[in-house]
Amino acid sequence: MNENVIALDGPAGSGKSTVARQIAERIGFNYLDTGAFYRALTLYLFRLHGNSPNTESFADWVKTSEAERSLSDIRILCEFSAGKENRIFLNGEEVS
Repeated sequence: MNENVIALDGPAGSGKSTVARQIAERIGFNYLDTGAFYRALTLYLFRLHGNSPNTESFADWVKTSEAERSLSDIRILCEFSAGKENRIFLNGEEVS
């Protein structure tokens, strides 16, 4: 497994993902969409607190030991597929 990492940064809609996929394919790297991990975590939290959580109550909840226990229950995995979209799994469920 290659341990080198290339990161691209830029504004939304600027083509970062498109360029990253093309570079990864050309040089034989895996492409990892970190945004997919954030979306999976957000999905987990929405399911835990309802689809429209109150941001103030959520901010209070994050400071609790319940939050710490809940976060330790999250398993987010990425299945790499050369030349295809990666698949993201949240606690065993595909959420790509």
